[in-house]
Amino acid sequence: MQEAIPYNTVVLVRAKPDARAQVLVRRAVEQARGSCLVFFQGPGVAMSGSDADDWSGLVSQLNERRDNRTDLALRVCSAAWQRHGSERLPSGFAIDSLIGFWHAASLSRRLISIGQSDAD
Repeated sequence: MQEAIPYNTVVLVRAKPDARAQVLVRRAVEQARGSCLVFFQGPGVAMSGSDADDWSGLVSQLNERRDNRTDLALRVCSAAWQRHGSERLPSGFAIDSLIGFWHAASLSRRLISIGQSDAD
């Protein structure tokens, strides 16, 4: 489990890769104030691999705008990543557990969920 950093905003991504979901995630990240964790889980794990260069470009863009501080963390759920079947994690991403996500979410000021719920 990653060291607990009190993120101001935590974004849970459970959406399958599509243009609308990517716009929603990007907007949530761009509007976040302070540190932000984006956690890809379930079907959202596939989005981490889609346009991986775009994600790393977003990280660079935001860090430049925020005085070179690392304010954006991209994490992928370890169990969902194993089920996804990809061997190599895209650049800029780290593996974390669902427990680590919930811990970060409990310490955050704002939680945004994008995508399906378990009831869908």
